[in-house]
Amino acid sequence: MITTLLAGKLYGVAVERTSRDGKHRFVTAKLRAAQEGAVAR
Repeated sequence: MITTLLAGKLYGVAVERTSRDGKHRFVTAKLRAAQEGAVAR
């Protein structure tokens, strides 16, 4: 549960940064979140 909430927060931050820095960082953040989620499990 906690890891999911943290992932949600990071995901939200990534979305906010997308409009500024472009999609590249968003995709990178998404992949990182996926990796961290897999490790957490």
